[in-house]
Amino acid sequence: CIRALDLLESLDEVDGKRHYTMWVNTFGTAYRVHHLHSWDGINWQWAPRIGPDGELPPSTTEGAFDNHQRSYPVVVRHGDELRCWFTGNGFGTTGMGYATAHAPARMLAGL
Repeated sequence: CIRALDLLESLDEVDGKRHYTMWVNTFGTAYRVHHLHSWDGINWQWAPRIGPDGELPPSTTEGAFDNHQRSYPVVVRHGDELRCWFTGNGFGTTGMGYATAHAPARMLAGL
């Protein structure tokens, strides 16, 4: 079960082609955040899995707001950084999270 939630568009730095990245919820034993890639916005391929916990690893503190579930991501590109807001356990009843990561080079080219 997946639910598409967020889509970023960028230009490939080598050939100038449009590239799309979509972040989604997936459900196995709990909700997780994963992403897919596409060159045309129609045909999608799963990105290599980082691990069983998806792109947002859980807090390491037992009982943390997101130690079991991370879902409903909103991802925006700001300069050379990706910023992500997401809900924790209970679809956000225990809190919201914020994470940042350096954006891959292909996402840094202007449109």
